[in-house]
Amino acid sequence: MSEAESVQVLSVESTPNPNARKFNLSASVSAGPRSFRSPEEGVGDEQAAPFFAVPGVAVLLINGSWISVNKAAEADWRTVERGVRAAVASLSPTAEGQ
Repeated sequence: MSEAESVQVLSVESTPNPNARKFNLSASVSAGPRSFRSPEEGVGDEQAAPFFAVPGVAVLLINGSWISVNKAAEADWRTVERGVRAAVASLSPTAEGQ
């Protein structure tokens, strides 16, 4: 994928849960919701694996042009967010109509 086609984080929103954040993306990366309630559920999944490789990522929801990440309580958001941004850049945009 060329740099021009890479998906980027446009904004990050806090949620009522201090261990969860919503990342708004520059392109849709899924046709519908995909939920991974543990790192084990993401093993072998092309989209989820890069997020669970980030230390502290505990739960992941991918839905169209946004993702929600829950971190472990002891994890630092600065570290997690840096890793999530790198994982987002590895995603491919979803083709129209998928």
